[in-house]
Amino acid sequence: MVFFTDGLIEHPAHTIDDGLAALAELATLHASLPLQDFVDTLADHHPSDGHDDMAILALRTPET
Repeated sequence: MVFFTDGLIEHPAHTIDDGLAALAELATLHASLPLQDFVDTLADHHPSDGHDDMAILALRTPET
């Protein structure tokens, strides 16, 4: 589960839907990474121009 602020997906040249789709694709592609690496990857690939805040909280339940 990933919670995030709009700074992770928002960019003046793209719609929010485009940003969400790109985030979903990136998250799916890197879901098997260790959690910190996963969050770092999401943060490193955000489309923001650096003028918006960004926060990410990711949770993973242990496999049973």
